[in-house]
Amino acid sequence: MFNIVLKDILPLIQYSAPIIASALGSPIAGTAISLIAKAFDGDSSDVPGLVSKVLGDSNASDKLKELDTLHGDWISSLLGKIRYPSEIEFNLKVKWESTQLSSL
Repeated sequence: MFNIVLKDILPLIQYSAPIIASALGSPIAGTAISLIAKAFDGDSSDVPGLVSKVLGDSNASDKLKELDTLHGDWISSLLGKIRYPSEIEFNLKVKWESTQLSSL
């Protein structure tokens, strides 16, 4: 959902803040939006308004680069800890199947 609303600024975010951009397509997208909102004095619950603020800011690229510098390591560590649903499903299935086999 965020990527659809952010489509007008996504290329700028990907260029200026690649780590923050990678979070936008993950379960911590809300965290990335909150960071962007804070950097642009916006409201994270008003994503279209935030897009307008970013588009209207002549220093947007610099703000995003600074955001990536300040929070990139933290975002990367969070992204490294995320278990995506397909991985969880696979792990649960393997565990369930091994439990079923051991009960035979």
